[in-house]
Amino acid sequence: MTDASPHARKRRNWPSVTGTPEQRASKGLSRLEDITRLISEWVWEADAEGRLTYASERLTEILGIIPMELYGKTFKEFGTFIGQDGEPADPDLTKPHRELKFRMMGRDGAVHLFLLSGLPFYDRDTWNIEGYCGTVEDITDTEREFDDLLRARAAADKANLAKSEFLASMSHELRTPLNAILGFAQLLEYTPNEPLTENQLDAVRQITSGGDHLLELINDVLDLAKVEAGKLHLAIDDIDMRALMDELKPLTLSIAKDRNVAYDCMDTMGYFVRADHIRLKQVLLNLLSNAVKYNRRNGTVRVDFSTAANGMLRVAVNDSGPGIPLEKQSKIFQPFARLGAEETEIQGTGIGLTISKRLVEAMGGRIGFESTYGEGTSFWVEMPLSKRREQTAQEPASKAKGFGVEDVGMSGRVIYIEDNPANVMLMQSILSHIPGVELQVAHTAELGIALIQQDPPNLVLMDINLPGMSGIEALGLLRQDAKTRDLPVVAISAAAMPRDIEKGLAAGFTSYLTKPFDVPEMLKVVKGILDKG
Repeated sequence: MTDASPHARKRRNWPSVTGTPEQRASKGLSRLEDITRLISEWVWEADAEGRLTYASERLTEILGIIPMELYGKTFKEFGTFIGQDGEPADPDLTKPHRELKFRMMGRDGAVHLFLLSGLPFYDRDTWNIEGYCGTVEDITDTEREFDDLLRARAAADKANLAKSEFLASMSHELRTPLNAILGFAQLLEYTPNEPLTENQLDAVRQITSGGDHLLELINDVLDLAKVEAGKLHLAIDDIDMRALMDELKPLTLSIAKDRNVAYDCMDTMGYFVRADHIRLKQVLLNLLSNAVKYNRRNGTVRVDFSTAANGMLRVAVNDSGPGIPLEKQSKIFQPFARLGAEETEIQGTGIGLTISKRLVEAMGGRIGFESTYGEGTSFWVEMPLSKRREQTAQEPASKAKGFGVEDVGMSGRVIYIEDNPANVMLMQSILSHIPGVELQVAHTAELGIALIQQDPPNLVLMDINLPGMSGIEALGLLRQDAKTRDLPVVAISAAAMPRDIEKGLAAGFTSYLTKPFDVPEMLKVVKGILDKG
C-alpha cells in the first residue's frame, strides 16, 4: 500500500540510519564529535578507575595539548584541584561532582583554571560503574576579571576610608576655631553689665547665625558619605516656609550686599512642606548664595513659589546672571564641576549642587534648573506639600537672652584640661558669670592628672586631642585610681564623628559634648553634675 501523505513523502527524504550496529555507532560517534567542536567546554570520558580514555579537540585549542597525551592518566596526575579556601584539595572523583575547580598548565606554560563536572555511567546488564564522563569549562578569564573586581573594590574601600579619615580630620580642624567664634558670640549677646547697642547686637547675631550655618555645613559634608550609603538620618517634619525664608533672608542679604545684588522673595502664602529643616535650609541657602555669586553686579535674585499638580511646592530661585552655556548644563550636578568659575575670583568647591541634589532626593523631592545663556538661570526645588497651613502670620521667635542657669546657686570646683588658648578663654569667660564655680585650667593631660590627684575637684572637663597623652588615655588612668574612679569627667572635643562619640562614652566619660558647643547646653550638663555633688 502506498502512503501518499505529506508526512510520508517527507520521511522518504530523511537520511538513512540503517546499517549494522557498528556502522550506526560509528555515525553516532561522528555526530557527537561534531557537537563537541561547537561547545566552549572540552568533553572527557574516563574508565572505572578515573583514567582518561577520551578528550575532545577543544582541549588542544585551549591548552595546546593533544588529547592522547593524557590518556591513561587521572586528573590528579596532570592538574591540581582547588578547594573553596583556594588551597589544593583532594575530592572524591568516584561520586557525581559539579563545578570542581581544577588548575592545569598548558603547552605554553600558562596556567588555566577550569570548572570540572562529571557523572558515572553504568553497564546496562550489571549496573556496575563502567566509567565517568563530563565537561571542563575554562574560567581563567572570568576568574581574572573577578580578581580584578575584588582588587578594585578593595581600592575603593581604601579610598572611602581615606575620605572618611580626611572628613573626620577636617571636621576637627574646623570645629576647634568655630567653638571660640560661636562661644564668644553668645557671650557678647548676653552682657548684662555692658549691654550692646541694637546695631552691635544685630551684628553679633549675624556672627552667630553665620557660625551656626557653618556648623550645619560641616555636618552636611560629613553626612555626604551617609547619603551615598543610604544611611542618612532625616528628621522629616512640617516645615513652615515663611519662617524658613525669614531665617535665610539675613544670610542672603549679607551676601548680596557685597555684590550690589537686589534680593526679592514673594510671599510664601503660608505653605508648609514635608522635609528635614536643616537639610532644606542648606539646599535653599546654597541655591541663593549661588544666585548671588554667579550674578551680574547690580543684578537681581527673586524667589518664587508655586504649587504643582503632583502635590509639590516649587521654590524657584531666579537670577539675572550670564546663564549656563548649553554644552555645560549636563555637568551642573557633577561633583567639583565649577564650569569655568575656577578661573574667576568667585570662591567655591563645586560640591554644593551635588550635595543639594542628593539631599533633596533623599527627602522625596526633586531639583532641576532652566537656563538661557546671556539672560539668567532659575534653579528650582520641589518638596511634598504638608496638609498643615499657617493660620496667621508669625514672627520668627527671638532668641532668649541669657543662659538660663546663671542665676542658679551652682557651686563647685572644676578642672578644665584644654590646650587651645581661645577655648580656655571662652570657658573662663562663661564660668566667670557663675560666682559659685571655681575653675582651674591645665594645658596638658599630665598636668591635669597631677592637679586632680593632688586635690580631686567636683568635675573635670577634658579635651580628647591633647599634646602628649590623649584625653582617653588620661581618663583610663583616672578610672584605675580608687581615689578618682568615680570622678565625673565630661569630654569636650572637636572629634564629632559618631564613632568618636561612641568610643568616648565606651571609655567611661560621664558625658560627651562636641565643639562648637551650645553654651546653655554645656552649662546644663555642668549644673546637673555639680548639683548632684
